[in-house]
Amino acid sequence: MNYQYELKPIELKLKTNWVISRNSSLTKKNFVLTLTDPRGRKSLSEVAPNIRYQETPDLIQSEFDKLDKNLSPEEILSGFNGSMALRFALESSFLNLGPWWEDLKLSKAKSVKTSISVPIMKREELKDYLEKVKRFKSIKVKVNQENAIEALATINKLTSKALRVDANEAFDDYDTFMRFLYSLKEMRIEFIEQPFKASMKDEYQDLLKKSPYPIIADESVHGAEVESLENLRKYFHGINIKLMKSGGLATAHQQLCFAKKLGLKTMMGCMIESGLGISYATYFHSLCDYLDLDGFLLISHDPYPLVKEEKGQLTLIS
Repeated sequence: MNYQYELKPIELKLKTNWVISRNSSLTKKNFVLTLTDPRGRKSLSEVAPNIRYQETPDLIQSEFDKLDKNLSPEEILSGFNGSMALRFALESSFLNLGPWWEDLKLSKAKSVKTSISVPIMKREELKDYLEKVKRFKSIKVKVNQENAIEALATINKLTSKALRVDANEAFDDYDTFMRFLYSLKEMRIEFIEQPFKASMKDEYQDLLKKSPYPIIADESVHGAEVESLENLRKYFHGINIKLMKSGGLATAHQQLCFAKKLGLKTMMGCMIESGLGISYATYFHSLCDYLDLDGFLLISHDPYPLVKEEKGQLTLIS
């Protein structure tokens, strides 16, 4: 008996219209990959496509259909040249047949705190939204170039929580961003994530010298190449690693360890995912300065309730 592969689409309905600087959505189409080994053991993992890197559900399905299912996962991965999200699911489902966390010297999270995200929304809607998430210690605020100053000023008045600013590459004008940066004075800002497009390296290099807050790379980090992180030291104080972008558990571990060796701040983030995808990410808590693992909390029904949240703390359900 060879390995068997099955890819099943799942539709995740969001609790609210999810608006960030580049797009909005009410649903997210992910996939669940089921791997059955020659002994009949099954292992599951999730594929969460990232449209920022041209990963669409159709692309994921097409790449999966083209895989040579007669090969082992190791053989497939050795020649794989497709999307990072599918690569992650292939590798993690294979490694999960054994205690992969022990091999990487990681431990199951007893209880770790995550931030919760606030999408871009109308000013009058913020009070009710923040009331629902007041149990979290950190609030991650999605902004665009047009609403950033007003959004942060409003949220800062409505909550005493620490604030994380996530622009998703929204700012294309350096001076506009600097006016926004100065408006944050006296606010409880933990860090600012990816304000400019990844290509705007001159702006990042200048900002690195001037910002009173850590600048964290997100969209600038993509793929399995670990050594590329060294170059990011010129532009960022830290990096946001997402399993779906790193392409695998082993690579994410290498990236986080290398980043810490370089003196960079580290964060484990996520896409909009079910508890299946998030459950893998929780094991990396000991390597991270920040955790942003709220993807499963943004959906109205979790088809894989493997992670429990209480008072802003995450624990694995086993």
